Amino acid sequence: MTFNGYTIAPGADLKNAALRDADLKFAALRDADLSGANLSYADLSYADLSGANLGYANFMWTDLSYANLSGADLRCADLGDANLRSADLSDANLRGAFFGGSDLRDTTLSGADLSGADLWTAKMTADQVMWLTLTRQITPVQSRQCTVMEAA
Repeated sequence: MTFNGYTIAPGADLKNAALRDADLKFAALRDADLSGANLSYADLSYADLSGANLGYANFMWTDLSYANLSGADLRCADLGDANLRSADLSDANLRGAFFGGSDLRDTTLSGADLSGADLWTAKMTADQVMWLTLTRQITPVQSRQCTVMEAA
């Protein structure tokens, strides 16, 4: 599969790729490098992004429902207003990620590192909020700690 000249495949090097509005439903991108990529408004529902490097990527308004993001590195990614409903984010690195307005209902977050993540206006179930608070994954007020993209 290709989009805008980029090969979409497991382990692909898509660092800083321009994939805005891409139709990548069911895409196999496990272990791919999409760090710094623009995936805003893309359809990645049901995609396999397990183990992928997604740090500093732009996922604003992206459909990631039912996507497998287990073990992915989403450090400092912008997931504002993204649909992550029923996605698997288990064991993902979500340090400093922005989730403002995103839909996290029924999302699996077990083992995920949410240090410094901004969940202020994210949609979550009461059970998710309670679990995250009790396991000290989140505190009532956290500040996002991302400024400059870290060197690879």
